[in-house]
Amino acid sequence: MPSFTKLARCLTMAAILPALPVVAESPITRLTVEQATGENRTRTQTVIGTSFVASLSETHQLSSFFDSNTGELWVLDHDRQVAQLINRTEVQVFAERLASEVDKFEASIASLPEDERALSLLRFEQLFERASQSTVGHVDDFVAQGTEGEFAGIKCQWHDMVEYHRKGDRLLGTACLARTDAIANGAVLAAFFSELAELFDIVKNTDTGPIPFPVIGNPMALAANRGLMAIKVAPNSDLYSASAGMEVVTVLTETQAEGDYKLPDGYHRQGFSSAGTL
Repeated sequence: MPSFTKLARCLTMAAILPALPVVAESPITRLTVEQATGENRTRTQTVIGTSFVASLSETHQLSSFFDSNTGELWVLDHDRQVAQLINRTEVQVFAERLASEVDKFEASIASLPEDERALSLLRFEQLFERASQSTVGHVDDFVAQGTEGEFAGIKCQWHDMVEYHRKGDRLLGTACLARTDAIANGAVLAAFFSELAELFDIVKNTDTGPIPFPVIGNPMALAANRGLMAIKVAPNSDLYSASAGMEVVTVLTETQAEGDYKLPDGYHRQGFSSAGTL
């Protein structure tokens, strides 16, 4: 009789268990990135799953989402409940629009005396000077120093960041770069960086003058065109504010339910170029 009772209990459990929802879990890598903001320091997170890269704000809100299956990058505006799609077509349209506005401005001052035209161009550049100081947006070359660093347990190689400027080459600062396969799900991060590199090339090949293109991605993506991730960035203080620097301070590998990171339901979806700005 006891054995019959035990068998009945097992059969009852077998009938119940299939009805329970099965939540699939996958390994994710969570990197915490620290940046200076005035006298304070802010911490954001980059979460890398088996098919996505999510960026989280300091308040742990989803700020951007890259789907490696579709190659789509979405940037979220929570105040307006809008999700903006960024892809090569959208970036090309927006970059050409900026270039057209620069051409219109230069044409409008073409008839001015040379000294007045030069002053107008200088003032035009100064309008965007502060924005360009807050982040290292583009690096032409990374020159290896031959020295190794280590941050959050990730070994990296120090490089000089160089810009080939019309007034002469400029040292933008230094960056410690690591291979993406140094972390779990690194191949997904590499796919994200590969897509960002394509977007960077579109911007680079479009003359937007002194207008800085809205930064795409996250601070680890400086060397996206090399398939490397920035673990530590120390900007040249003569060119940038302290907020342009960054450091990966923690790296955690954990399991999490699939679907925890996704675009919010009910958000209006639109193309980046139709919004005009991030």
